Amino acid sequence: MAGRKNVRLSLAGAQNKLAIHIDDKGISLPLQNSPSTHILKPTIPRFEGMVANEVFCMELARKAELPTAKATSASSEGIEYLLAERYDRRLAPDENLLRLHQEDFCQALGFPPHIKYQNEGGPSLSQCFALIRSVSSTPAPDLLNLLDAVTFNFLIGNNDAHGKNFSFLYRTDSGTLTASLAPLYDLISTKLYSELSPKMAMKIGSKYLPHQVRLQHWQDLWNEVGFSENAARKRTLRFAQKISKILSASPLANPIEQKIATATSLRASRLSSMLI
Repeated sequence: MAGRKNVRLSLAGAQNKLAIHIDDKGISLPLQNSPSTHILKPTIPRFEGMVANEVFCMELARKAELPTAKATSASSEGIEYLLAERYDRRLAPDENLLRLHQEDFCQALGFPPHIKYQNEGGPSLSQCFALIRSVSSTPAPDLLNLLDAVTFNFLIGNNDAHGKNFSFLYRTDSGTLTASLAPLYDLISTKLYSELSPKMAMKIGSKYLPHQVRLQHWQDLWNEVGFSENAARKRTLRFAQKISKILSASPLANPIEQKIATATSLRASRLSSMLI
């Protein structure tokens, strides 16, 4: 099929989502503008093991100490689904559930929702890091978390990490509005599916294809986003080594996890060798 390898995950019918409310009474659909507590994402037969893929990648990110949304898998009537707890909610003193304002990076940068891939005119990593510096109330940890997230997406083969997959979370504490990088979400090894685009949503240096990224391209990225090359290199190396260590100690429940773990470990080893 023409253009088959250029299919993006968000355009392939794989991102169906349903907002639901879960409490001690069970699962329900929120009505009349009442807030949801979870996002339910059913599996898509076209992409084998998509739910297991995302849950594994989300859990790996959590183990690597990246701020990450909580996600689990379950099934109903033979249909597997992912259940992600909403992090943009909080309980008021009267126990009512309140929404926290969330704004993804495309919104914050003024990009329309359909322009989210850099090669199609969407945001770059340089713009994302600059946005944190200008908006975040805690830029230092947020910048480091975003740097780790870029490395993580590269290692797991998540080529669909576009501008709408990073967000700010806004809170009002003691009358002061604060903004911080939201927990990560939609972490999936798209590399696992051959029909999806091999291009990264945002390039590293001058490269969109992960297998073409060399040390020089990482150095170009660090310079573009305002990091000390020495500090960024050490942090990226430590993070890649951390992922390798986590995977070597992780029990793998199914073939999907095994495939992701094997490929991720190989990329982490190659990146580490490049950075040493």
